[in-house]
Amino acid sequence: MRHYCWYGGRGGSGGYLNYLTGILRSGVIPEDCTVSLLCSQALADHLGPLDPQVRVIPVPALANPIQARWWLRFQFADAVRALQPDVLFFASGSIAPPPAGIPTVAPCHSLLFFDDVEYDKYRHTWMEWKYLRPMRRLHLALYPTLAGLIFFTPYSRELVQRSLPSLPPSAIIPHGVEPAFLAKTPVPSIANPPTRLLYVSTVNLYKHQWQVIRAVKQLRQTTGIDYQLTLIGGADATAKKQLQRCLQAEEAQAFTTWQGAVDHRELPRYYREADLFVYASSCESFGITLLEAMGSGLPVACARRSGLPDLLGDAGEYFDPEEPAEIAAAITRFATDPSHREACARRALASVRAYTWRRCAEDTFAFLAKVAAQPPAGRLP
Repeated sequence: MRHYCWYGGRGGSGGYLNYLTGILRSGVIPEDCTVSLLCSQALADHLGPLDPQVRVIPVPALANPIQARWWLRFQFADAVRALQPDVLFFASGSIAPPPAGIPTVAPCHSLLFFDDVEYDKYRHTWMEWKYLRPMRRLHLALYPTLAGLIFFTPYSRELVQRSLPSLPPSAIIPHGVEPAFLAKTPVPSIANPPTRLLYVSTVNLYKHQWQVIRAVKQLRQTTGIDYQLTLIGGADATAKKQLQRCLQAEEAQAFTTWQGAVDHRELPRYYREADLFVYASSCESFGITLLEAMGSGLPVACARRSGLPDLLGDAGEYFDPEEPAEIAAAITRFATDPSHREACARRALASVRAYTWRRCAEDTFAFLAKVAAQPPAGRLP
């Protein structure tokens, strides 16, 4: 019987929550293993019922950020050792110094710690000093000591290896997409010019929502078409200010609706009501909303950055996310060619069906079992 301790933390983005529920509610956890999930009570309540092999252990200290840091530093190791797991899995990706002697695995949820170009966008900001700088140092120090790493795209592994050539054993295990996002055919509006544009993602400096706004304004001015843009996603403080400045400077309230964070269960409706999906991120370990848009039958205009082409392949149009003119041109190529946007949407629909949480869960537990089977000499000192 294998026993895995998963550290879930206090929660996180919608993509991370999907990751947890997608795997721990997949119905394919091996019968010969159990999972102890250490997490906050709030996260436990959000996750709801999981597979019977999963035991959720709420940690009261995680309810408060200051207490959470204290607990991670001084009590976390004892809590893990008491569970006697075969492997410790930092499901949240936010790693802490692991207990000696217990093989430890982490998924790479964020590339921002390893991408110098994108990290530089946060230089001298509150977010860098408060969060990015200490987490970057921690990841660079601890990644080489792990027993295993999980990446979601080949690009992610290649990028991290540039900073850390001596990586532990790793696997590439993409996320899945929920059935609620899978359409049978492209969106019903596929034959009409795409005027309702959608971008679903948290607002960060590397997501470039403001460049999409500028692109849409250019399109409206040059074509006279009433393009409308819907933005969905919460924001960090620095990026929120930049987005608000752009909305005001471009007088974009007339054609841009920023919904903020939306309940994940409501997202399929927004995809169904859109004509075209725009994804302008330049630093992604995966891109779950890109996958959701592909599964929803939307034509996709996407940034030619990070690991996004690994997912979209030849099923979309690409652009430089920091050049509004390129974003506008990609949208125009779809707008002026109905057969092209339908062909791309159909190719995306066909390819996205390979991304299931069942496969992700099976591959994840197979990798954890492989790490657990390492001889003691191959484990952490």
